[in-house]
Amino acid sequence: MMDSLLLALGECAYGLGERFTAYVKNGQTVDMWNGAAGIASELAYKNVPFNTTSQNYGVLVESSTDVRFEVASEKVERVQFSLEGQRLTYDLITAEDLKGVIRRYTALTGSPALLPAWSFSL
Repeated sequence: MMDSLLLALGECAYGLGERFTAYVKNGQTVDMWNGAAGIASELAYKNVPFNTTSQNYGVLVESSTDVRFEVASEKVERVQFSLEGQRLTYDLITAEDLKGVIRRYTALTGSPALLPAWSFSL
């Protein structure tokens, strides 16, 4: 299954978890699958099928399987995401600014637990 969203002229895409490539993902194809990556590889341990753009929206692909993102690579005016199977589900998250997009993403997916307060006596 595959779907895509249009990118405006000059729009930049960011995210997709731990990557060893440029911060701006335009022009990149990102294959997401979890496994032992090693240090001499583009594979990552922290894949997150979520990207944001400079136009204040984000896309979260709801899948625990392998996902491919083509960010303005094959088609420069699109972010395309695809996976094997019969169903592709994703959330489009919008807000007035990127901070709001991240806030809504965190409300949807959850946030890490706060660390316990430690007190030390010397």
